Amino acid sequence: MASTFTQFVDSRLHVARPRELLILLKRRVELIDKALLALPTVEYGHDAPNRLKWDHDTFQWRVTYWVIKRSRAQVWKEIYAAIDTIQPVLYTEIQNAVAADFISRHKTGATSFPAR
Repeated sequence: MASTFTQFVDSRLHVARPRELLILLKRRVELIDKALLALPTVEYGHDAPNRLKWDHDTFQWRVTYWVIKRSRAQVWKEIYAAIDTIQPVLYTEIQNAVAADFISRHKTGATSFPAR
């Protein structure tokens, strides 16, 4: 099984303008990417940031990750700890094939960070 999670920043939790929150999210994504790259048996990818807006001053920026553990030598507890050290998230199990498909579709998301 693989795992998916969403990293987000929310205007209700941070007093900042949308661009400032996007910078905060970008920093978290960079740290998560670095932590996952340090784990040799992990394959991962993420999409580009997506902004959700509810009213004129309530919004979130979100990035969804997909993580595949490619070896039994690596345990999920270590992977989750690497991510949660940066910012704890809620994880959901998904099939490896589904995660691999999302990772391949969002290959550019793992190296670039264009906002949409």
